[in-house]
Amino acid sequence: MTIKACVQKVGVSHVSRRHALALIGASGALTATPATRADDSTNYGEGVRGVDLLVGADSGKAVEEGDTVKVRLKGRLMAKNGWVFLDDGLADNDRVFTVGRDGKDVIRGLEVALLGMRAGGVRRVILPPPVSYTQPGQEPQPSDGAFKRRLESTIFNPTRLANGEGDTLATTMFDVELVRILTP
Repeated sequence: MTIKACVQKVGVSHVSRRHALALIGASGALTATPATRADDSTNYGEGVRGVDLLVGADSGKAVEEGDTVKVRLKGRLMAKNGWVFLDDGLADNDRVFTVGRDGKDVIRGLEVALLGMRAGGVRRVILPPPVSYTQPGQEPQPSDGAFKRRLESTIFNPTRLANGEGDTLATTMFDVELVRILTP
């Protein structure tokens, strides 16, 4: 149901955006779209699951192992209730790396998520701990020092690791925008 339909259903002539969104929620009209339901997600391999929010250009080359790419990322840490630790869109900051180079510089899950993407595409992926941050200093890192410390102190917290919580601490969610493929 659209906002306009909810406003008409209530029978008022003007409603602010905030109130309209509240109306939609109150009317029970918010339902998952097919692209956001968990059963419609794609398994990209190695435990990486996600959905394409925006499909890239049909005429372009798809990312393959060994390609150098330029991306924008938005990263959230699930152990901190989706805390956004990285947002390249706010800083207008593009990151460049080679997919599948050696698996040490960039977390493996991002490399897996990029495979098959085309320029202009945006993919939301969930990375389980084995393909997320497995050692301190892996890229991508927040530019803010406090965010970097909070990220690493959560993922590599010795007390929580000793308590057996290590299998959930590094679960991350990324929105990956492929700006372009730099290799021909």
